[in-house]
Amino acid sequence: MIPNISAIMAANEAVEQKRIDSENAMAINTCIMQGKTLQPIEYKVIVQPDLVEETDEAIKRFKSLGMELPAAEKERDKMKQITGTLVSVGGNAFSDMDAPVPKVGDKVYFAKYAGLTLQADDKTEFRLMNDKDITGVLI
Repeated sequence: MIPNISAIMAANEAVEQKRIDSENAMAINTCIMQGKTLQPIEYKVIVQPDLVEETDEAIKRFKSLGMELPAAEKERDKMKQITGTLVSVGGNAFSDMDAPVPKVGDKVYFAKYAGLTLQADDKTEFRLMNDKDITGVLI
């Protein structure tokens, strides 16, 4: 039996379109470092943390005077969760998770000190972390 050439061509076009769509989805925000785009591998993801402003005036004044926070405050600070936008995912990220699986562009929660802090060429902060470091998805 001779394979149908048009079916093979259609399948190849579908695979190529899926690759292009995947690349376009990754381009929401990109982490450009030293003139090159950083792409996570394996189970790694890149998250752009949301900007957080100090709202407590007493803590602002305390820090502005160069004083160190008490140990109890430091410990509480370590437990914080922060939100960010999922920017890019590695090839195997979230492959072993049940729903809901975060997608590029989703708002996610992660531990404050999870992963590596990276600074892009435009001074934007990103975090390179394991997919397991994401603790929740804002739906």
